[in-house]
Amino acid sequence: MFHLESVSKQYQQGDKTVSALDTTTLDIQRGEFIAIVGPSGSGKSTMLTLLGGMLAPTSGKVWFGGQSLYDLTVTERAELRRLKMGFVFQTFNLIPYLTALENVEVPLLLRGDSKQNQRRRALELLDQLGLGDRAHHKPNQLSTGQQQRVALARTLANDPCVILADEPTGNLDPESRNQVLAFLEEFHRQGKTIIVVTHDPEVARRAARTWQMNAGGVGHLLASQTPKAA
Repeated sequence: MFHLESVSKQYQQGDKTVSALDTTTLDIQRGEFIAIVGPSGSGKSTMLTLLGGMLAPTSGKVWFGGQSLYDLTVTERAELRRLKMGFVFQTFNLIPYLTALENVEVPLLLRGDSKQNQRRRALELLDQLGLGDRAHHKPNQLSTGQQQRVALARTLANDPCVILADEPTGNLDPESRNQVLAFLEEFHRQGKTIIVVTHDPEVARRAARTWQMNAGGVGHLLASQTPKAA
C-alpha cells in the first residue's frame, strides 16, 4: 500500500537545518496495524503527515497504491485523501454547533451524497460505535470518550481503506481508551490499514507491528505481536 523510497525531511530554523526524518526506505502492506512510537521530536508526526499526503519530503518518494503522492497536484492529493484516507487526531476537531449526527454527515455532504444517504450512513456508524442515543447531542453535551467516537465515526463515513491516527487515546480515560482501541481492532479485522502514532504502550501492544523512532529515524522493527482483545 505505502512505499517510502529514500525519504527524508528537513526544516530550516533560522540558519540551522533540523532533520525531522532521516533517509528512510520501508513498506506498509494493505491491512496492517502499525504503531509508531518514540520520544517527542523523534519524527513520528512527520512520518504520519508524509504518509497522509500533507507534507512533502525534502528528498525521496512516497508511494501510495502505486501512485507517487507528491507528484500529484495539491487538488489531486486532496481528492485521494477524501476518497481513500481517514484521519483521527488527539484533538477531535468536531464542529461545536453541529450535533454528533451532523458532524458525521459532513464528509458525506462534501462527497455529494443525498440527504437520505447521509442520514442513513451517519446513524449506522453512530450505532456501530455505541452512540445511537447521542446522535442529536452537540459536542459539549458529550463526554471526552464520546467525542472521540464521534470523530471516529466521521473518519469512517467515506469508508477509507487506511486510517492514520495521531495519539487517538491521548486525552481519554482508561475505559474510553479501551473502547477506542477495540474499535480500531475491529476496523483492522474488516481489512482496513491502521497506522497510529502513540505514546500509549497499550496501543503499541494491540498493534501487529511497532516502529521505534528515535532522532528522526525508524529504528529497529519490533517483533510482530498478536493483538489481544480489549
